[in-house]
Amino acid sequence: MGYEGQYIRFAKSYNQHEERDRLSGPTFRILPGLDPSLQDLTMSMLKMASYYSALEMFVDVQSREEFGAVNHALCASVRKFLQDYLVMIAQLETQFLTNDTFTLHVLNIHILPTNQMMAQLHSLALELLKRNALLDDDDEESSDSGDDFENILETLREGGDLGAGNMTGKKICKGGVVLGLITKRLEAMSGDPAARALLTSL
Repeated sequence: MGYEGQYIRFAKSYNQHEERDRLSGPTFRILPGLDPSLQDLTMSMLKMASYYSALEMFVDVQSREEFGAVNHALCASVRKFLQDYLVMIAQLETQFLTNDTFTLHVLNIHILPTNQMMAQLHSLALELLKRNALLDDDDEESSDSGDDFENILETLREGGDLGAGNMTGKKICKGGVVLGLITKRLEAMSGDPAARALLTSL
């Protein structure tokens, strides 16, 4: 769920008071002494905790009024997935407390499908956040002017102000641009039925 524990701590590079770090999701470190095979297994499962924390922050940010109705609808769908995730965590905790044969390997098998789903949602969230300039974009310099053109058209459709201040201001990815982004990801994930089902449900 993205919290620190006795043996699992946030990485020193992670600052939970910085919005950008919280939007990217926390990175974790395991205290020395754990068996290497168990450490590898644990680190792979901890990615899901990072995804959950990042998506929770994404929903908080993208639900703001200025991001529009399409982003709000997307956040509502993501919020439902996060609620289902918490239900799964509660069920797994019950298994851990009541089943003596419940091990880390069994836990890993149970969470694999959810881990893949969360990874897809996290990837989509990061792309939207980069479009909104809330996260640094590694490919920012190589991006063409097509996105700017789409943003201008979207602003015009919504009756927005295209004054000099807004032309040079921070871009907000909303409306048709968000739908177009999801559609492109659907096309890219045509060979992955689980990812397509997830994106279609959004």
